Amino acid sequence: MRAESIRLALKELDGIWGEGQRPEFWGILWERYVESKLDYKTPEVELRNKMQQAGEDIQRLRKWLRIKRRREGSSRRQRS
Repeated sequence: MRAESIRLALKELDGIWGEGQRPEFWGILWERYVESKLDYKTPEVELRNKMQQAGEDIQRLRKWLRIKRRREGSSRRQRS
């Protein structure tokens, strides 16, 4: 399931990134996917909404990562 994949990725990244390296929305993602459990008895409509939210959250994180890589690449080139 998408939410479980996000949870595992966040836990992995948490060990890699320090406080200052995480995106400003990290706390929201952590609360949604690590601190809370998905109840599979949840009505289908709500589950669909959660899946939609998971898709939006992963896209937001991917966009942040692309920007972070570009900035790091620019700063490395400037130092060289």
